[in-house]
Formats: sequence, structure tokens, C-alpha cells
Amino acid sequence: MGYWSTPKRDAGTEAPTGRGGHGTVALDDNKLLVFGGADRTPAGFNDLWLLELVAGHEHWTKITPKLGSGQKKPVPRSGCSLTLVGSKVYIFGGQEPASGAILDELLILEVGSWELSTQVPAAAAAAGPQQKRHPARHSHVAGIFERDSIIVFGGSGLRGPLNDVWAFSTQTQEWRCLSQGLQPAECPEPREMAAGCVISDAGLFVHGGRGAEGEILGDVAIFDGRAGKWVLVQTTPYARCAHTATNAVLVHQAQQQGPQPAQQQALPQQQPGLQQAQQQGQQASDEPVQAQLSMEAQHSQDGQAPVGSAPEHHQQLANAQPVSPQEAQQQQPSSAAAGAAASSTGSPSHASNVLLFGGFTGEAVSNKLLQLSFVRQPTPGGGASLRAELRPVKAQPPAGEATVATGSVIASPPARFAHSAVALQRAEEVDIVVFGGVNQTDDLCDVIIWTL
Repeated sequence: MGYWSTPKRDAGTEAPTGRGGHGTVALDDNKLLVFGGADRTPAGFNDLWLLELVAGHEHWTKITPKLGSGQKKPVPRSGCSLTLVGSKVYIFGGQEPASGAILDELLILEVGSWELSTQVPAAAAAAGPQQKRHPARHSHVAGIFERDSIIVFGGSGLRGPLNDVWAFSTQTQEWRCLSQGLQPAECPEPREMAAGCVISDAGLFVHGGRGAEGEILGDVAIFDGRAGKWVLVQTTPYARCAHTATNAVLVHQAQQQGPQPAQQQALPQQQPGLQQAQQQGQQASDEPVQAQLSMEAQHSQDGQAPVGSAPEHHQQLANAQPVSPQEAQQQQPSSAAAGAAASSTGSPSHASNVLLFGGFTGEAVSNKLLQLSFVRQPTPGGGASLRAELRPVKAQPPAGEATVATGSVIASPPARFAHSAVALQRAEEVDIVVFGGVNQTDDLCDVIIWTL
């Protein structure tokens, strides 16, 4: 259960212009960083913004990175990824809209001092067989992997959509291909603009995207980074691309450990003069907005009843316990899919901590929120297999309340795609913070929040 709200922007604060395809990463329990993106022109951006969310208000600060000796200002780009490891943000890939150039560089931004540098690739002669050069790409999926590395899947490269999986170690400063040796039949098909998130130390969840022929995909897949293989690839009726997938459990567990002292001290303090949130009375349609976009796509079944007959089992997602991809692969009666919540009721349906939002379905721009669930199905040998399902989530605003801690309650958000979403831990609740995106008429620069 949860509800949507929108914070009030502080008067006089400068904020990013509307955009999509930007990168975003959470820094702590109320701050996030936004970099790059492009509007519908398309004009690219290379600006960097810090967003602070306090007492139902949003405050933006434009950050000017400090460039070291010989470091050039980053070119504008869309479709890049931002990943926080320790006190550093790693900015990978992207495409420069003006030239169409696809980037393979990895930028490193020190949080607090905002010093920017470029990672220097390891010498080819010193690299082993798995340390070959990673292909340039944009519109990929990325996240933290085994605590000190970055995992990257798919995206679009010089020859079109990709389905390879790579890891970059922040310790050795080397890349290695995790999917090397896999046959095409063992992998999901190549794609760009998929939604994805990490669901354990070494597990990566992926949904949808756009394929090599322009088709909008609706399958889900789970990659086990330690085993180096996909342990689940399965279709769903919810085809879409340029949407987001966010894991609420991992941020909950990480925040319980507390931020690193150096990082916490380095972050700018909240701006003074924040006022109490006021009711805005904003309303939005909960139906997808019909869009005429220049995308070739297959028919989407957005909005149809959830697959399967198991009852929906919504739990407090912040209390769910992640399970390793190896357990998902075993598919035994006592196992659950990676990141799925444990059920104490014996229900065959397990609501997970992964929420998907928005995107382009092939026919419409969506404002639907979907939850990943797993249904256990008996097998002839007495075991069980797991089937992944995506189930629509309906908002349940607090009764009689027009304002909440995160801002003014809204019925539903405007439809969008190419937006960003991150999870922030706030007291005993988890907020999914969505920024920007585009639709058929607007470049959006709003902040909307789903509170669990």
C-alpha cells in the first residue's frame, strides 16, 4: 500500500529544466543527484544538480564540478547511468544528442568536494581474457554489485541493442565481462531503455525495453552475477520501455547501517527557511495518456487484469528480506525469487520489494505503478517453480489528509517515460522519488513521491 505526493518547491530556488534520459542516484536519506539528459528537441545537458527533500519541500542546488589538471568538462549526454560506491558517484556511458556519439567513458565524481575525473582504462597488455574493452553504450541498466563494483547490462551500442553484462571493480579499476561464454538461447534478447535494479549483492533484475527491431518488450529476467548466468527469463503481459524499476528493500537495509561519516560531513546542509507544506490540490488522470510517438512497437496489454489467480499479497516492503539469485535458480519449495518477500501466511503469491513506474507501452505513455510478485507453482517431482508476475498497485492516500510529510497528496501522477526514480529511506517509511521525464507534449521537471 502507498500513496503519491508532490513536494513544494522553495520560492526563488533555481531548478533543472525539463528533461528525460538523465541519470539519478540517491546520496543519503533525503538527497539525490541528477546529471545530464535531453529535452525533446533534442538538446543535451551536462549540468549537475543536488536535490534535498525536507518537510514536504524540495530545494535544488546547481553543482559546478571541480576539474582536475587536464580534465575536460563533460559533453552533454542522455542515457548515462549514475552509481554510488562509497563516497564516489560513477557516471558511465550515454549518448551526445548533437553528434550522436555513443560514449564509453567512466567519470568519477567525489561527493562533497565535487571533484570530477575520468577513469583511465587498464592497459590492454595487462588485461586478462575477461578484461577486454567494454563496448560504448547508452540507455543501459546499472547498479552496485558486490558492494564495491558496478554492474552494467544491455543498452544500445554502435551496432544496436546489447544484452551483455559487465562489471567494473572500483578496487582494481578493471572491467570484466560477466556474461562471456553464454549462448544466445541462455540470455534475454538485446535491448535498450529497459528498467532494472539490483535485488541482492550479486543479483540484477531487468524488465522490458526496446528490441533490435523496435519492438517493445515485456519479459522479466534475473542475472546471477556470481554464477555468471541468467537464472530466470520469462514473459509478462506488461510490455514497455523507458520506465524505471526501484528496489525499496536494499536502500532500507543500507540506510539502517547509517551513512559513511566522511560522506555525511561532505554533503551540503539543508537550506534555511523551509516552510511547512501547503495543499496544492493537484489532480492528474490515472489513465495512460495516448501518445503518437515515432516508435515502432508491438501491441501492449497495459491495464489488463493481473496474470494468475493467486491473491495479491502486499506487505510492508521495507521489511521484506532479499533472497539470493542462487535460491531462485534452485526453485525448491522453501526458496523464493531474488529479492522476494517471505510470506508468513502460506500464500502462493510473494510480493517483492521491486516497483516499476511509467514508460511507453507501444501505444501510450503510462502512469501505472507495478509491483513484482512471485507465484510458486508445484512441479511433478514434488518441487516447485517460481513464476514472476507484475501486478498493478493502486494508491491508498491517508484518510482525510491533504498534506503529508512528503508534501501534498495527489491522486495519481502525470504519465511519463525516460524519467528517473530512486529509493530514499525516511524514518520508518521508504519513498520512491521520481524526477522529470517526457511525454508527447512536455519536458517534465517535477518531483513526485510514492510513499510505502
